[in-house]
Amino acid sequence: MKLSLSIGKTGNLSGAGFGQLFWRLFGRLNPYRRDNDSPRHHPGMSVEDKRSETTERTPLHGSPDERAARALAEPGGPLIECRALTHTYHTRLGTRITAIADVTLAIDAGEFVCLLGPSGCGKTTLLNMVAGFLAPTAGELRLDGKAIHGPDPDRGVVFQDYSLFPWLTVESNIAYGLLMAGMSAERRKAEVGALLDLVGLPHIGAQYPFELSGGMKQRVAIARALATHPAVLLMDEPFAALDAMTRESLQRQLLDIWTRTRKTILFVTHNISEAIFLSSRIVVLSSRPGRIVEDIRLPEDSRPRKRTSPEFNRLYERLAQAIGVEGSE
Repeated sequence: MKLSLSIGKTGNLSGAGFGQLFWRLFGRLNPYRRDNDSPRHHPGMSVEDKRSETTERTPLHGSPDERAARALAEPGGPLIECRALTHTYHTRLGTRITAIADVTLAIDAGEFVCLLGPSGCGKTTLLNMVAGFLAPTAGELRLDGKAIHGPDPDRGVVFQDYSLFPWLTVESNIAYGLLMAGMSAERRKAEVGALLDLVGLPHIGAQYPFELSGGMKQRVAIARALATHPAVLLMDEPFAALDAMTRESLQRQLLDIWTRTRKTILFVTHNISEAIFLSSRIVVLSSRPGRIVEDIRLPEDSRPRKRTSPEFNRLYERLAQAIGVEGSE
């Protein structure tokens, strides 16, 4: 099946475009149907459930491209594979712009990877290619060994601007993909209830988006993205529009969700502190055209990470230098 979808040069979807995406995607792709008499896929079964547990990798050495090449060559392979990705586009005036160039990246199942870099470096472009919204101009892009040719329920997306349907209740917003996939009303209700519990909003199912704060809307958006049990959760600066206190609160909650589910997360941000606090790995892109200049794996035993610790601030300064900024955010 081939999907086409119009997206502006900023990479953002309008409300109408988002609705179009859901109708065309979930109306045709049903992860709960029977295929050639195979057993019905259980909605609680994620791709990670099917993959064997992997042992923690040894510390990485070498340049980012060398490390990615080694990971791609390992038995079993990573969950997400980007090989020499390049994306170019033409402006209204006909100017040819290269957003990212020759990006090679391997992401294992269960990793929390932050894409960090200055504005305009191609972070969202790379995320949109993994989502299937954009096609690479050159290079290869695979999920679990299969080429990515368009959007799919295996990749849940959380946008910057919530993109909730204002005419639907919270419960109906979260259940929308499940409805399009053909899940029964009883099962949808159970799934939505569990997701609202997961994001800490168990009693707001009957409310509408206009009745919610910005932080609550984004938690609903996260619940909706998780509803189809995707292999990967893609997040495009989801907390950028929130005030500092709400942002830090949602960072802690997202980290708790990741700890409980071990969902593979690819998270776009230009906030250095956010990347250090959340990530198991930080991939730094250069200014346009975006190329990987740093690929840092953070030790899990350093969690929870204190923003005032010497280690946190040393890494902050290293990353600030890598993306060419000075001072605090």
